[in-house]
Amino acid sequence: MGKRCFICNRVFDDYKSLRIHFKRAHNNSHCDICGAKTDNLVLHYMKKDDLQHFIASCIVLDCEQIKDEKLRKVIKQLIDAILDDSSASM
Repeated sequence: MGKRCFICNRVFDDYKSLRIHFKRAHNNSHCDICGAKTDNLVLHYMKKDDLQHFIASCIVLDCEQIKDEKLRKVIKQLIDAILDDSSASM
């Protein structure tokens, strides 16, 4: 199953391809999720407390902002399931 970008709905063969797309297509001076203008999109994602911004930060940072290794693994599995092309859209 492919991985679907939750912002533009494009489907990619794997998570790595989705990360590359996300960094290239959705990394500009405004947030494609909420429309806010920002100088640092990654920090913007991390400061927000909703699911879409959290998923975006995990895509960009590969969940490295989560220090607990076991928790990071579980969250990555959950995000992987959310982004799975066969899952219901957000």
